[in-house]
Amino acid sequence: KGGSESVGFEAVGDAYYNKGMDYYMKAADAYASGKISDKVDKIGKEYITAGKPELAAEVYMKAATEDGYIKAGDLYFKAEDYNNAFTAYEKGNHAEGIKKFADKLYDDGKISDGDAQYTKVGEMYAAKSNPDGLKQLAKQSELRGNYNMAAGFYEKAGESAKAGTARAMAFLFSLDFEGAKAEYETLGNADMIKAIHANMKYLEPLKDVVYYFDEVKKSEPTISYYADTITKKRTPVKTDVEAYNT
Repeated sequence: KGGSESVGFEAVGDAYYNKGMDYYMKAADAYASGKISDKVDKIGKEYITAGKPELAAEVYMKAATEDGYIKAGDLYFKAEDYNNAFTAYEKGNHAEGIKKFADKLYDDGKISDGDAQYTKVGEMYAAKSNPDGLKQLAKQSELRGNYNMAAGFYEKAGESAKAGTARAMAFLFSLDFEGAKAEYETLGNADMIKAIHANMKYLEPLKDVVYYFDEVKKSEPTISYYADTITKKRTPVKTDVEAYNT
């Protein structure tokens, strides 16, 4: 009943805090309402010390500050609660956290989802005029073979020559040799143009190989699963796996 002033919320928070850890969450609510960040942070640290990181993350989310969201995201990520980690990082506008989440998506084979998050991080780095961050994204995209994405990051970082090289590689990997030669010509890279000409007898047959594997992928066998009603564990059907591997 003390009104909406910060001092009133702090008094309420202190009263709950002094009743012990069972009342910490109510104390955090009051502190957060009064924007008393240092006391919200104090409760979060005490939960971590008590071995309750999930409650600490919840408290940091209540703080609704950039620092609080980042701390919550780190705790969720460490606990492998990746969806909540992403939510926290996004609310905190934390590019590095979103990138970490994207790298996990890539590791799990969720390429298109990872690409979407990398694009978002690139936009954040560009808005903050962070060329080093953009170049790091570009290099990692190149390592994954996504040269078109790398070219976009290099462009945003002001690295036009590296962007051109990445575009040329994208043409090569898609077996568009004329496009690659045109890009290398713009870059003034006569050696690569000569190399493409010299190796056409090896490069052209790759188009047939790509077509063949695309056809194989179209007829990829589906894998069915048994689900245990108690543990909910899913086990693949052995014969389906054998067909898939073959």
